[in-house]
Amino acid sequence: MRGIYRYELKKTLHRKDAVALILLGLWPVLVTVCCHFGSGLFNFSGDPMGAFEFVNMLLAFQDMLFLPVLIGVYIAATSFYQEIHTRSIYMYKDLPREQVLRAKYLSIYTVYAIFLVTYIVLSFVFYYLLFQYQDMATGTLVAYPDNVPNFLYNTFEITISVLFYIHVGITLSLRTSTGMALVGTSLFYMFALAAPNLSWFKYIFPVGYKNVIEVTSHPYIFCLVMSILVWTVYNVVLYRINLKKFRQMEFH
Repeated sequence: MRGIYRYELKKTLHRKDAVALILLGLWPVLVTVCCHFGSGLFNFSGDPMGAFEFVNMLLAFQDMLFLPVLIGVYIAATSFYQEIHTRSIYMYKDLPREQVLRAKYLSIYTVYAIFLVTYIVLSFVFYYLLFQYQDMATGTLVAYPDNVPNFLYNTFEITISVLFYIHVGITLSLRTSTGMALVGTSLFYMFALAAPNLSWFKYIFPVGYKNVIEVTSHPYIFCLVMSILVWTVYNVVLYRINLKKFRQMEFH
C-alpha cells in the first residue's frame, strides 16, 4: 500500500494542475504584499483583525472563490477517468484494486493538504511580517478571543466541505468525463450552499451544520460531533459505491 501511495503521490505532484493548486497557497503573500505597498488591489474595511481573524478571512475568501475545489476535482477526474480510458492507470494483477483506489484517494487528498497547510502558514507568517502594520490590524494573535471557537469551526467546516466536494468529483469521474465531473460538482456546490437553509435537510447534510447550533447550549461541540458523524456516513457510502464500481471496471 505504501509503495502504491508513494508512486501515486509522486505522479500527482509532477502534474501541472497539482502544482497550480499548491502555488495557489501563495495567495496570502499576494494579498499582504499588495496591502503593504498600497496597490489598491485589495482594500479591507471593518473590525480590527488579529492573526486569527486575518487567516479566517482569507480561508473564507478561498472557499467562496471555489477555485481550489475546481482544481482538486480536476486532479481527481484526470486521476481516474483519463487514466482509465487512456490505459495508463497504475494497475498490476498482484495488487488488490482497493489498495490502488485508496492510494489514489490519499494522493489527491495529500495534495490538497499541502495547499491548505501552505495557505494557513503563510497567512500567519505574512500577517506578522507585513499586514500587522495596516490600520485595521491589531498586531495580536486574536483581536476578539470570544470568537476563536467560531474561527476554528469555520476552518474545520471549510476543510471537510472541500474534501467532500472532491469526493463527489471522484464519484462522478468514475462514471463520466472530466468536463461533466467538473460541471456536476459545481452544481452540487451550488446546491450545498442552499441546503443548510432548508427546514429539515440541514440536519442530514454534511456541509453547513453550524446553521443548527441554536438547538444546544454547547453549539460548537454539538456541531463538530454531528458534522463529523454526518460527513463520515456520506463519505463511507460514496467510498463503498466507488470501490464497487472500480472493481467492476475492465483494464486492458
